[in-house]
Order: sequence, then C-alpha cells, then structure tokens
Amino acid sequence: MTDNKLPPLDLPGAFPDATPEQWRKAAEALLKGTPYDKIMRTATPEGITWDGIFTSDDARNLPYTAALPGQFPYVRGTRPQGYHQQPWSMAQPPAVGAPAHWNKALLSALGRGLNAVALNIDAAGRAGQDADEAPADSVGADGLSASSLADIKAALRDVDLAAVPVRIDAGLGGMFYLPMLLEAAGGALHGAGGIDPLGELAGSGKLPLPLDDIYDILAAMITYCGKHTAGMRPLSASGIVWHEAGASGVQELACALAAGVAYLRALIERGVSANDAAAGIEFSFGLGPVFFAEIAKLRAARMLWANVVRAFGGDDEAAKMRIHVRTSSFHATTLDPYVNSLRATTEAFSGVVGAADSIGIDTFDAPLRQGVEHSRRMARNIHLILSEEAHIDHVLDPAGGSYFVEWLTDEVARKAWEMLQGIEADGGLAEALAGGGPQREVAAVLAERCKKVAARRDVKVGLNMYVNHHEPELPAEATDVGAERAEAVRLGRSNQPFGLRMNDLVASMMTACRGGCTVGQLRELLFAGAKAWPQVTPVPPLRLSEPWERLRLAVQTSGRNRRVFLAGMGPLRQHKARLDWSQGFFEPGGYEVVAQSGLATPEAAAKAAAEAGAAVAVLCSTDDTFPELVPAFVSAMKHKQPKVVAVLAGYPKDMVETYRQAGIDEFIHVRANAWEVLAAIARQTGVTV
Repeated sequence: MTDNKLPPLDLPGAFPDATPEQWRKAAEALLKGTPYDKIMRTATPEGITWDGIFTSDDARNLPYTAALPGQFPYVRGTRPQGYHQQPWSMAQPPAVGAPAHWNKALLSALGRGLNAVALNIDAAGRAGQDADEAPADSVGADGLSASSLADIKAALRDVDLAAVPVRIDAGLGGMFYLPMLLEAAGGALHGAGGIDPLGELAGSGKLPLPLDDIYDILAAMITYCGKHTAGMRPLSASGIVWHEAGASGVQELACALAAGVAYLRALIERGVSANDAAAGIEFSFGLGPVFFAEIAKLRAARMLWANVVRAFGGDDEAAKMRIHVRTSSFHATTLDPYVNSLRATTEAFSGVVGAADSIGIDTFDAPLRQGVEHSRRMARNIHLILSEEAHIDHVLDPAGGSYFVEWLTDEVARKAWEMLQGIEADGGLAEALAGGGPQREVAAVLAERCKKVAARRDVKVGLNMYVNHHEPELPAEATDVGAERAEAVRLGRSNQPFGLRMNDLVASMMTACRGGCTVGQLRELLFAGAKAWPQVTPVPPLRLSEPWERLRLAVQTSGRNRRVFLAGMGPLRQHKARLDWSQGFFEPGGYEVVAQSGLATPEAAAKAAAEAGAAVAVLCSTDDTFPELVPAFVSAMKHKQPKVVAVLAGYPKDMVETYRQAGIDEFIHVRANAWEVLAAIARQTGVTV
C-alpha cells in the first residue's frame, strides 16, 4: 500500500521572521507610497495613538500578563472560570410604569432568557416623590411607578429574589428603595443599590443634602447589608454619567475610580472596614462602539481598582471589582434606529470579552420611545445569541495575549491613573467638580468628537453616511399610568407618624415601610432639616447625533423646496466619482437628490436643473474643467433661477475666490465640515436650523 501521510508542516520555516520595519515597508508598498504614519496611525479621544502593527515587544514587559483569570490584579477577570459556572447578569428594565403591568413584563422576560432584575424607577421616584404629588409627566413615563412597599411587592410578585440579582436604578432615590427591597425580599438578596452621590452631583450639578450626611446614610446601609445580605452592594461608582456626557474612556474610568476612592475614604472614616467598604461598591461603565478600547477600559479598571483597594488595606478578595456595563445612549440615534441594535451588539460583545459581571442592553428605539415588546425581545436576544449561539462565554479571556489589547490596556491604565492622581491632588472628586476641572476636560473631548462627526471623519451609519432613504417613522407608545395611578397612591397612603433611628437606620426605614410609609414620606424623614450641597457645573447626558437629527428634521419639515440637482458634466469617468460622493454628502441633511450624467454643456446642465425644480444645483466634474464650466453654468442657471444655491463639488484652492465671484455659493469636499455646509445651504433656502 502507498503511504498517504503528509509530511509534518514546518510553520516557522514557511513563515520566516519579519521585523516591524519590513512590515511597515510592505504596508507602504500597498499604500502606493503614502507614508505609513499618515494612514496606519490613529489618534483616539483617549489621547492614545494606535499603530497598525503590534509585536510581542509591545507586551513583553507588562507586569500583569503572567496573571491568570481570577488572580490579582484581575486584568483577565475576577473569576478563575470566567462565565463557565455563571454567565453575566442579563437584565432589561420593563418599559411599563404600573406595578402590575411591570411585573407581567418582568416575568415574561425572565421566562425568556433573562437572569436578573433591573428595577428601574421613574423620574418621580428618583426624586423621592409619590405618584400623587409629582408632576404628571414624571409618573411612570420612564420606569416603574412605585411609591410604597406594596408597589414594590406588586412589581416583584412571584420573583425568586434569592435566585436572581436585582439592580436598582433610581439615582439617589436608591436610598429609599433599597430598604423597601430588603423588606420585600424578607431574606437573602443580592445585586446593587445603584446609589452614586458623586455621579448625581456630576450629572445634575446638585445634591439635596450635604455629602457628609449622605455618607452617613450609606455607611449605615453598607453595614446593614454586610451583616444581613452580603451580596447586596448599595453604592455605585458610575462612569456612565461621564460616558453619556461625551467623555473619553480614560476620563470615564478616572472619574469612576475617583468616586470609588472618595467612597472608600468616607466609609473607612465612619468605621467601615476597607474590606466591607470595597464589597459594598459596584462600578458601572458605558460601552461605546470602539471595540478594543472598551475591552481595554474594563481590563484596566479591574487592575487599577485592585491596587487602590490594596493601598487602603483591603485583601485580595475585596479588591475584586464588580462591573456593570450598559450599551451607549451617547452613540445611539433616532435616525435609522434599527442600526442601534447593531451598535448594541458590538458594544455588548466588548462587554462580554472584557469580562463584565452584568450587562444591560438598550432597546433600539430607546432614544425615541419606551421600548415595545418587539424591541425588548431584540435586545434580550443579543444576550442570548452571544451566550447560546456564539458561545463567547466558553472561552476564558478571549482577548488575553493579544499584543494590541495588552498594550492598549496598559496605555489606558497609565493615562487613567494619571488623571486620577490629578483629581486627588485637587482634593478628591467633589472638590475637583467644584473647581470645574473634570468638566472642562470632558467638554474639550466632546467638542472634538462633535467636530469629527460633523465633518464625517467619524462615521455614524444612517446618520451622517449611508442614510436610509425610506425610513418609516416609529409610532409613539402611550404610557400605562395616569391619574388613576396617582389616585391609588393617595388612597393607600398611611397617615400614622413615622420616625427613623440613625443608630439603626436601615432597620427603622424597613419598619416604616412595613407600616405604610411612602417614598415621599421617607424622603421627608431622611432629609429633614438638611441643607443642599453647593451646586457645580453639571455634565448632562446628550447624544452625539443630535445636531444631525435637528438638521434633517428642520429640512424635511420646513415645507421648503429641498431638491438637490447633481449635474454630471462630460464623460462618465470625468464626473462619476464626485457625483456619487455628492449624493452621499447631501442625503444625511434630509435633501431629495436628483442626478443626471453626461450633460454636454453648461447651458444644458442649467436647463436640467431648472426642469428638476431644484433649490440647490451642484456642478460635478474635474478641477481641470471647472475654469471653463463654472462661469457659464452659474450664469445660465441663475438667469433661469436667481435664488438657486450654486454648489461646486470640489475645492480647488487657487480658484475658490474666483469661483465665488462667478456666483458659486458653497463648496463641498472631503475636508469640509459637512454639517456646517449643509446647515448654511439650508439657511440659504429659507430653512431655520
């Protein structure tokens, strides 16, 4: 018989070593002489410049790379077996307000794959207001309307709170809802209270009572949970508030760590041990679209926090950071909103690869309305596909060992630590906020982000490029609460007197709740006689897409003529590239684009523009032909349509002033700030932007 065995492969011999310089030269050859650094190096909002080539030298001397998952400093995750024994917590807030309806939606979601409860509270509850005393539009419109223990029990009916974690999302209102939840659970409870006073101060610019008083309350809550339900973390150190204000990943991480340091220090001063204090804090971060940057941020966060806790005297178990992440509302769009599901998928993927403990995925329609069953199902299934189909949870630290990821983790960690040290030098996060330093740094990054999106150097699919021409409008959904909800709270309120004991605060709050004390009454008791904290400049949440959304809405609803005519002059090869590019330039602004190729003369082009009924006419050809075409085209066109906006597809620097004098109103080109040019054209056509 013939031996059909193949000879062993000599992979090292087949692929001889190549130096980075050889790789650079090979890349430049493919770039046809364009300098490597011009194309292959990328500056990020974090102040980090990425190279296109990474080798083992980039990760060789990093001190943490020898640590395994579950080993200090936890860069590779806090659990030795990753998600094998326990997947990440998958929670999605029901988008209904009335407790009974909220409960029905929650039970449905838990029966269809979710394994955690997101107890999101409406605006009234977050402010500590009962439904019958709060503004009507704050009741149930953006979360659960719960004014009493009875409401919490109704919302969580038939939920095994010992089996599933609960994460309260109520801002400072978590101080009222945590005791209610503890009373409702009647035993074992694990999850997070979401109470983040420094995040509240940063986001709103104010606090309803002094920080020292809040820290007293939080120390009591952490002490109680440590004794009775150690799996509950009352405090949150949020990076999300900074993420949603436009901060870079480094800024988000540094400010969250600064909050964590402030909480550790305040709790230890109040007699809480370093271990118990660290165990009572959960961190939260937003997840943006830059995949590797988000992975590096989570890995760096665990490493830095582990070293912080050790510096405060905590042990290695206490140094394990608990991380909740949420897909980005900052990067979400109201235009072509189904694309938000694609964004959320890559963002959640980075959270899984980054070993987050808990992941929240926004619905695709979150910027427009409360999520409906269809959108909630899509968001829920992103979790399930990543786990049940992609099997990402079967691999321990899939990013570990990547030269690029390890290098980037170190870079993010170094820059975040540097910013954290600056905040500490200013006296801590509260003092830094009072001085406005972090706000100014974030504002600078936000301005640069906005500039890049406006100039389309940062592509947002469906927003500033690749728009959906036939986008259907999503119908608004009515909320299920109203006057009857307020009336129910009013009729159910107890009028008996309540009191709180500061030496046993949580237990006395639970007793008051059991006796019928409402959220509003708890607030009055807890905040009695308190003076508000001095206000600071806030970093309010926003979305990067808002200027484009305003522009397109203004153009499309103005009632003005929004037709743009693209005049392709001469042979197809002469104008095709600029004609196609010009169409993509105008469509994100809400314009109706009509194009015609092969126009032989400027007069023919002007006639075609007039017949098209265009408010804007764009000449598409080459820089070499423009000197002959521009004067004749503009003259003929404005003779027929004096008010038409004349645009040139190109920017021949030496001739710009000449063409302006000939009647060209605007120039469109790859270096232009697209939003500003489109807004200027809109104003010239009578649209208020």
